[in-house]
Amino acid sequence: MAAAVGTATISTAETVDVVAAAAARDDVDADRILLVGFSNGGTTTLLSMLDGYQPKGVPSDRRFRAAVAFYPWCRGAIEAPHARLSGPTLIVIGAEDDWTPAAPCRDAAARYDGPHRLDARVIAGAYHSFDMFRWRGRPVGSRTYLGHRLEPSGRAVAEAEAAIGSFLMEEGLPSGP
Repeated sequence: MAAAVGTATISTAETVDVVAAAAARDDVDADRILLVGFSNGGTTTLLSMLDGYQPKGVPSDRRFRAAVAFYPWCRGAIEAPHARLSGPTLIVIGAEDDWTPAAPCRDAAARYDGPHRLDARVIAGAYHSFDMFRWRGRPVGSRTYLGHRLEPSGRAVAEAEAAIGSFLMEEGLPSGP
C-alpha cells in the first residue's frame, strides 16, 4: 500500500526505513517515535501499524511506538476481525467528512479487540482537511475539491490537539520539547 505525500510516495515498507533513520539519530529516543499521517498518509499510517502490513521479519525495534492518523480511509484492512496493531493508534476525523467517512473509523475502533488500543476521535461539524488553512502559501477557506467539501476549522484543530495531547499522555509520550 502506498500513499501520496506531497510529491513523494511513501509505502508501509518505507516507514520501516523512517524508523531506522530516526532511531539512528543521537537526539531521538528510539522507543518514542510517533508516526503521523494525513488523508492518504493517514491511511498509510494505519496500514503501517497493522502487523500484517509490515514487511516480514521486521524487528520490534523498527516499529513506531504509536501513531496518529488524520482523516484516513478506514474501510478494508483496519476493519478486518483479525486486524492487530503493533502499537496504540489514534484516528482523528471530521464527522462531516464526505471523502473519508468517519463511520467506518468509529466502527472499527469500537470493534477492535487487539493488544494495543485503537481510538477514533470524531470531531462534530468538521470536514476533510479541517486543519488546512493554507495551500501552497496561500490562504484557503471552505471549498470543493474533486467533489468533496474541504473546510478549515480552528475549533476542530483545537479539539484534535486536545485529543492528541490526551492520547500521548495516556501512552506515556508527553508532547512538547
